[in-house]
Amino acid sequence: MINKGKFHFEGALEGTDPVNAFLVLNVNGTGPNTSNYKTLYLENGVIAVTSPDSLNNAKVEGTKTNLENTEYELALKPVNAAYDSLEKIQNAATPAQQQSDDFAKQNDKAEKAIEAQE
Repeated sequence: MINKGKFHFEGALEGTDPVNAFLVLNVNGTGPNTSNYKTLYLENGVIAVTSPDSLNNAKVEGTKTNLENTEYELALKPVNAAYDSLEKIQNAATPAQQQSDDFAKQNDKAEKAIEAQE
């Protein structure tokens, strides 16, 4: 339950390994919505999630794995931006362009360059 922009939960985890989880928020309260979420790791310790506006822009702090994940996400920003750019090009293409061999070759070349960057 969110009260005045704040929430709290706690519990026990089996084992000692961090558990990958997703914090999902639907501001309309109509069920799960994957457009506003944040990946985090549940592990022993206090984990703070703060954001000026949405979970997509949230900062996760407080435990070693979450700090490492923040660094990892930061390192992947250029890669994700390149994938987003490629997706825009693909979506802007006409059906005829999308079916052409040249378009497929260009996409393959762009994807391989992004994968090499990753």
